[in-house]
Amino acid sequence: MSTPPSGAEDGGNGQAPSAGLPAAEPPQRVSGMRLPQRWTLPGRPAELDGDADDAWRQSGFLLAEELALLTRGFGLQLRLAATGYQPAARTMTMAALASQWSRALSAESEALSLLRRGGYGTAVALVRQAVEFVAAQIALGSGELDEFRRWAHHAYERHEPTRADDVGLGHYFAGEAIAGDENLRLVYRAASDLARPNFGATALFVAGEAGHSRYPLIFGDQAFHLGWGQLLSGWLAMLGERQIHLSRCTRARSSPPTRSCAPTQQRGCGRPGRCGPRGTAAASRNGSTKRGAGASSCSTSADGPATQGAASSSNAARRSLVKP
Repeated sequence: MSTPPSGAEDGGNGQAPSAGLPAAEPPQRVSGMRLPQRWTLPGRPAELDGDADDAWRQSGFLLAEELALLTRGFGLQLRLAATGYQPAARTMTMAALASQWSRALSAESEALSLLRRGGYGTAVALVRQAVEFVAAQIALGSGELDEFRRWAHHAYERHEPTRADDVGLGHYFAGEAIAGDENLRLVYRAASDLARPNFGATALFVAGEAGHSRYPLIFGDQAFHLGWGQLLSGWLAMLGERQIHLSRCTRARSSPPTRSCAPTQQRGCGRPGRCGPRGTAAASRNGSTKRGAGASSCSTSADGPATQGAASSSNAARRSLVKP
């Protein structure tokens, strides 16, 4: 995999773009997209140790509602993604968006699987990654598709000395999309702080009972923690709703989303107690995001269904995580 030379301003493809001109459509032909038949909760892994096995059992009982809602939300995402099978949708625009969508769903699914067996410290890193993939879709659909097109034109070369394919890296990070979406910004900042080797965050995951007089280190801790489970499932719920909102704007289209699909000022998760596990992608239980069946606008309401009813469970998570 190649990287652009120092000073290149071409998005990582090794070719300078034509100033002021839109990028031409990439030469690749997009075939039908393969998808899983359905999404189901991962089964219990074999030979879990004692703490992980207990976490699996307790999360299945105490977080049953959250798990069911997330399962329906992930399933709905797959059904919406299946519109990529339609011939009209087989464009490189669809490929650019669906590629990021696929990685986002995979990261969220793996985070949920880790949550179930007490792997909270690793799950937060996957949540952070999922935010970046969702934000990439927002940015690409809001005017940055030319970056992908330029990359696609020059990404695939042949490296004869090693007789290997040389794929351009195509550096891309949608920081402005994260900063411009209140919900994504909130989750990204918290998940980033917890995923990095910050001392306090590390102590929460490996020495949860530490204080001024003792530091009871538990190496590779996988014990069940209701607070972490509620917090992480709430973040996954918010990401799921944002993804479903994006898919309503982009599915079955060969052109990028309209301006109404750009990030909006969403107030819900910016308020205390509004990013709890009750907020979920599966708020779209009937296949819509419940601004009203058949609503034509893609803008997200300030207090949509994925942010309502979350206060009590989020407060419970906070009480479990923060000592008086």
